[in-house]
Amino acid sequence: EIAEQLGLSDWWGQAEEVWDDNKSSADKSRLLDRIDYHGQLSAQLPPAALRVVYTKSGNTLAAAIVRDVSAIIDHKLYWASVAAESEGHYLCAILNSATLLDRVKPLQALGLFGTRDFDKNVFTVPFPKYDATNNLHTRLAGLGAQSEEVAAAVDISGARTFQAARKTVAAALVAAGISQEIESAVAELVPVEVVLPSED
Repeated sequence: EIAEQLGLSDWWGQAEEVWDDNKSSADKSRLLDRIDYHGQLSAQLPPAALRVVYTKSGNTLAAAIVRDVSAIIDHKLYWASVAAESEGHYLCAILNSATLLDRVKPLQALGLFGTRDFDKNVFTVPFPKYDATNNLHTRLAGLGAQSEEVAAAVDISGARTFQAARKTVAAALVAAGISQEIESAVAELVPVEVVLPSED
Protein backbone atom coordinates (compact mmCIF):
# COMPACT_ATOMS: atom_id res chain seq x y z
CA GLU A 1 0.00 0.00 0.00
CA ILE A 2 2.89 2.37 0.74
CA ALA A 3 4.41 1.67 -2.70
CA GLU A 4 1.14 2.71 -4.36
CA GLN A 5 1.29 6.24 -2.91
CA LEU A 6 3.27 8.75 -4.94
CA GLY A 7 6.38 9.81 -3.02
CA LEU A 8 5.43 7.91 0.12
CA SER A 9 7.52 4.85 -0.73
CA ASP A 10 10.71 6.93 -1.00
CA TRP A 11 9.89 8.84 2.18
CA TRP A 12 9.14 5.63 4.08
CA GLY A 13 12.38 4.03 2.90
CA GLN A 14 14.36 7.05 4.12
CA ALA A 15 12.49 7.08 7.44
CA GLU A 16 13.24 3.36 7.96
CA GLU A 17 16.94 3.98 7.28
CA VAL A 18 17.05 6.81 9.84
CA TRP A 19 15.20 4.59 12.35
CA ASP A 20 17.59 1.65 11.82
CA ASP A 21 20.66 3.88 12.05
CA ASN A 22 19.60 5.56 15.30
CA LYS A 23 17.79 2.94 17.38
CA SER A 24 19.65 1.04 20.08
CA SER A 25 21.45 -2.11 19.04
CA ALA A 26 19.21 -4.14 21.37
CA ASP A 27 16.05 -2.87 19.65
CA LYS A 28 15.02 -5.33 16.94
CA SER A 29 11.73 -3.59 16.10
CA ARG A 30 10.89 -2.18 12.69
CA LEU A 31 9.71 1.41 12.31
CA LEU A 32 6.17 0.20 11.64
CA ASP A 33 6.24 -1.78 14.92
CA ARG A 34 7.26 1.34 16.80
CA ILE A 35 4.64 3.58 15.18
CA ASP A 36 1.97 1.03 16.07
CA TYR A 37 3.42 0.28 19.53
CA HIS A 38 1.19 -2.24 21.33
CA GLY A 39 -1.39 -1.74 18.58
CA GLN A 40 -2.23 1.76 19.86
CA LEU A 41 -2.48 3.17 16.34
CA SER A 42 -4.23 0.28 14.57
CA ALA A 43 -6.79 0.11 17.40
CA GLN A 44 -7.94 3.58 16.33
CA LEU A 45 -8.44 2.68 12.68
CA PRO A 46 -10.85 3.35 11.20
CA PRO A 47 -11.56 6.18 13.66
CA ALA A 48 -14.98 6.23 15.29
CA ALA A 49 -17.24 9.18 14.49
CA LEU A 50 -17.51 10.08 18.19
CA ARG A 51 -14.81 9.58 20.80
CA VAL A 52 -14.40 10.80 24.36
CA VAL A 53 -10.85 11.62 25.41
CA TYR A 54 -9.44 12.42 28.83
CA THR A 55 -6.03 13.41 30.11
CA LYS A 56 -3.64 10.72 31.30
CA SER A 57 -2.10 12.85 34.06
CA GLY A 58 -2.14 16.24 35.75
CA ASN A 59 -3.70 18.03 38.68
CA THR A 60 -7.07 18.40 36.99
CA LEU A 61 -8.84 15.78 34.93
CA ALA A 62 -10.07 17.14 31.58
CA ALA A 63 -12.32 15.37 29.08
CA ALA A 64 -13.84 16.30 25.73
CA ILE A 65 -15.66 14.84 22.74
CA VAL A 66 -13.66 14.40 19.52
CA ARG A 67 -15.77 14.50 16.36
CA ASP A 68 -12.90 14.72 13.86
CA VAL A 69 -12.55 11.33 12.13
CA SER A 70 -9.10 12.33 10.82
CA ALA A 71 -7.76 12.84 14.36
CA ILE A 72 -5.36 10.29 15.84
CA ILE A 73 -5.24 10.26 19.64
CA ASP A 74 -1.82 10.73 21.24
CA HIS A 75 -0.55 8.45 24.02
CA LYS A 76 -1.04 11.25 26.58
CA LEU A 77 -4.80 10.81 26.29
CA TYR A 78 -7.11 7.90 26.93
CA TRP A 79 -10.01 7.50 24.53
CA ALA A 80 -13.20 5.52 24.01
CA SER A 81 -15.70 5.50 21.20
CA VAL A 82 -19.28 6.35 22.12
CA ALA A 83 -22.51 5.46 20.34
CA ALA A 84 -24.21 8.84 20.64
CA GLU A 85 -23.64 12.48 21.58
CA SER A 86 -25.67 11.99 24.76
CA GLU A 87 -23.36 9.20 25.94
CA GLY A 88 -20.34 11.41 25.22
CA HIS A 89 -21.82 14.34 27.14
CA TYR A 90 -22.67 12.04 30.05
CA LEU A 91 -19.08 10.78 30.25
CA CYS A 92 -17.59 14.26 29.90
CA ALA A 93 -19.83 15.63 32.66
CA ILE A 94 -18.63 12.89 35.01
CA LEU A 95 -14.95 12.98 34.01
CA ASN A 96 -14.74 16.79 34.22
CA SER A 97 -16.37 16.95 37.64
CA ALA A 98 -14.49 17.90 40.81
CA THR A 99 -16.48 15.16 42.54
CA LEU A 100 -14.91 12.39 40.44
CA LEU A 101 -11.49 14.04 40.80
CA ASP A 102 -11.85 13.95 44.60
CA ARG A 103 -12.73 10.24 44.45
CA VAL A 104 -9.72 9.46 42.24
CA LYS A 105 -7.08 11.51 44.11
CA PRO A 106 -6.40 8.85 46.78
CA LEU A 107 -5.43 6.46 43.97
CA GLN A 108 -2.97 8.80 42.26
CA ALA A 109 0.78 8.80 42.66
CA LEU A 110 2.30 11.90 44.25
CA GLY A 111 4.74 13.94 42.21
CA LEU A 112 6.72 17.11 42.83
CA PHE A 113 3.69 19.29 42.10
CA GLY A 114 1.04 17.13 43.75
CA THR A 115 -1.05 14.26 42.44
CA ARG A 116 -0.50 12.97 38.92
CA ASP A 117 -1.32 10.06 36.59
CA PHE A 118 -5.06 9.43 36.33
CA ASP A 119 -4.59 6.60 33.86
CA LYS A 120 -7.34 4.02 34.35
CA ASN A 121 -7.81 4.93 38.03
CA VAL A 122 -10.93 6.85 37.01
CA PHE A 123 -12.67 3.51 36.48
CA THR A 124 -11.92 2.41 40.03
CA VAL A 125 -14.68 4.86 40.88
CA PRO A 126 -17.65 2.75 39.82
CA PHE A 127 -20.07 4.80 37.73
CA PRO A 128 -22.61 3.07 35.49
CA LYS A 129 -22.66 2.90 31.70
CA TYR A 130 -24.93 5.43 30.07
CA ASP A 131 -28.59 4.43 30.09
CA ALA A 132 -30.91 6.65 28.04
CA THR A 133 -33.87 5.50 30.14
CA ASN A 134 -32.29 6.68 33.41
CA ASN A 135 -33.33 10.22 34.40
CA LEU A 136 -30.09 10.96 36.26
CA HIS A 137 -28.04 9.84 33.27
CA THR A 138 -30.01 11.96 30.80
CA ARG A 139 -29.83 14.91 33.19
CA LEU A 140 -26.03 14.60 33.29
CA ALA A 141 -25.92 14.26 29.50
CA GLY A 142 -27.95 17.47 29.17
CA LEU A 143 -25.66 19.28 31.59
CA GLY A 144 -22.64 18.01 29.69
CA ALA A 145 -24.09 19.40 26.45
CA GLN A 146 -24.74 22.76 28.12
CA SER A 147 -21.17 22.77 29.46
CA GLU A 148 -19.79 22.24 25.98
CA GLU A 149 -21.86 25.14 24.60
CA VAL A 150 -20.78 27.50 27.38
CA ALA A 151 -17.13 26.46 27.09
CA ALA A 152 -17.16 26.95 23.31
CA ALA A 153 -18.42 30.52 23.75
CA VAL A 154 -15.71 31.55 26.25
CA ASP A 155 -13.03 33.87 24.89
CA ILE A 156 -9.69 32.34 25.86
CA SER A 157 -7.59 34.32 23.37
CA GLY A 158 -5.98 36.29 26.21
CA ALA A 159 -4.96 33.19 28.19
CA ARG A 160 -1.20 32.68 28.11
CA THR A 161 -1.29 29.08 29.34
CA PHE A 162 -3.70 26.17 29.07
CA GLN A 163 -4.17 26.39 32.85
CA ALA A 164 -5.33 30.00 32.53
CA ALA A 165 -7.70 29.03 29.70
CA ARG A 166 -9.09 26.20 31.79
CA LYS A 167 -9.69 28.53 34.76
CA THR A 168 -11.53 30.99 32.51
CA VAL A 169 -13.80 28.22 31.20
CA ALA A 170 -14.35 26.85 34.73
CA ALA A 171 -15.35 30.32 35.98
CA ALA A 172 -17.88 30.63 33.12
CA LEU A 173 -19.42 27.27 34.02
CA VAL A 174 -19.73 28.31 37.66
CA ALA A 175 -21.27 31.65 36.65
CA ALA A 176 -23.81 29.81 34.49
CA GLY A 177 -24.73 27.56 37.43
CA ILE A 178 -23.88 24.43 35.46
CA SER A 179 -20.90 23.28 37.55
CA GLN A 180 -22.93 23.17 40.73
CA GLU A 181 -25.65 21.07 39.08
CA ILE A 182 -23.10 18.64 37.65
CA GLU A 183 -21.36 18.20 41.00
CA SER A 184 -24.68 17.47 42.69
CA ALA A 185 -25.67 14.93 40.03
CA VAL A 186 -22.26 13.20 40.00
CA ALA A 187 -22.26 13.01 43.82
CA GLU A 188 -25.61 11.23 43.54
CA LEU A 189 -24.28 8.87 40.87
CA VAL A 190 -20.91 7.77 42.27
CA PRO A 191 -20.11 6.38 45.72
CA VAL A 192 -18.47 8.51 48.40
CA GLU A 193 -15.79 5.95 49.17
CA VAL A 194 -13.49 4.28 46.69
CA VAL A 195 -12.14 0.85 47.56
CA LEU A 196 -8.38 0.89 47.06
CA PRO A 197 -7.04 -2.09 45.09
CA SER A 198 -5.43 -4.75 47.27
CA GLU A 199 -1.68 -5.29 47.13
CA ASP A 200 -2.10 -9.07 46.88
